[in-house]
Amino acid sequence: MTEPIAPLVGVEIDLEGFPGFILDVEHLLASELVALATPDELSAALMLWCRAYQQKPHGSLPNDERVLAAFSKAKNWKKVRDMALRGFVLCSDGR
Repeated sequence: MTEPIAPLVGVEIDLEGFPGFILDVEHLLASELVALATPDELSAALMLWCRAYQQKPHGSLPNDERVLAAFSKAKNWKKVRDMALRGFVLCSDGR
């Protein structure tokens, strides 16, 4: 089993004054997520991206199923979970 990787964004990075992030539309439209996801899965993924942007460290999410379900706004978290979390990795800080 491999060791978890270090957080992808350092805690010293502060994006507090930035209200949003740039969405590369071409990259998104060409992604496997858009190709494979249901509308509910895609919606949950987008909600999690927005929450991850606001977290500390930025770009991370808590490793708590109840919080993730609430953040995703999904009606059936268990059904959309795997696709909504596509691309997220568990790091050494537990996020």
